Amino acid sequence: MHRAELINYLRSLHPLEARFVELLSEKVQQHVFKKGRAVREPLRSSSVWYVARGILKASYFDQQGNEHVTRFWHEDQIILLEANAYQSIPSADYLIMLEDTVLLSLQDQLIGYCLRNFPEAQALRSIIFHKDRDRAEVLGHLVKLPLAEAYQKFQAIYPINRIPVKDIASYLGVHPKRISALRGKK
Repeated sequence: MHRAELINYLRSLHPLEARFVELLSEKVQQHVFKKGRAVREPLRSSSVWYVARGILKASYFDQQGNEHVTRFWHEDQIILLEANAYQSIPSADYLIMLEDTVLLSLQDQLIGYCLRNFPEAQALRSIIFHKDRDRAEVLGHLVKLPLAEAYQKFQAIYPINRIPVKDIASYLGVHPKRISALRGKK
C-alpha cells in the first residue's frame, strides 16, 4: 500500500508526531480506479484525497454536452472536495481518471478527530488549503496569457505527456488543433 508515500509527503510539509503517523498508518484507506473511470459523486466518506499514483481531471459538461476541464491532479497532490461558499455550485461534476489511479483517504470523522487531537493536523490543514487555493488560481492566470506562454507555463506545472491534448485544450479554452500546433513546434 502507498501509506508511506502519504506520510512522507505530509512530513515534507510539517513535522509529524509518532502517534499521528501510527494513526495514519492504521486508518488510511486505499482506492484503486481504472483509466477512464468517472466518479460523479466523489466518495463522500471523505473530502480529502491523496494521489498516490496516476493522474486525474475535474470536469463538467455544459447543456450541449461539451466537456470543460477545470483541474488536474497527479502524484503527491491533495484533492479537496469540500463544499465551497456557493454550495449550490459544485467545483466539478466528475473526477475522471486519465491513468490507472490510486487514491488514499481518511474518513471525514477521523480527520475531525485528528484536527482536535494532533496540533500538526491543524498546521497541515492550513498548508494544504493554501496549496489548493494556489493550484485553483492557475487556470485564471493561464487563460489571461497568450496561448504559447500559457502552454509553456502549463507544461512547467503539469506532466503534459500524460494529459491528452483535448484535455489541455479544454482547460486552456482553445481548440485542440492549437495545442497540437504548439507541440509540433517543439
